[in-house]
Amino acid sequence: MAELPLADDPLTDWTARLFNVSRTRYILTCNTQLLYSIVIYARGVNDAHELISGVLRAIADVMQADGLLAAYKQ
Repeated sequence: MAELPLADDPLTDWTARLFNVSRTRYILTCNTQLLYSIVIYARGVNDAHELISGVLRAIADVMQADGLLAAYKQ
């Protein structure tokens, strides 16, 4: 797997990894510099578009719950 360079804006640099727990697949998404992390189910994620849209929805939901929606919108 190729390693990509860091994004210029640390808020836009995220990494995703697939992992299994008892036959259930999950995706761990982590901000590369802040280590702000989110875990989502991998079910239904079959291509890059579904991955990106699912992760963005999850990031928005979690950041809103943490009182950080303004930072997400920025």
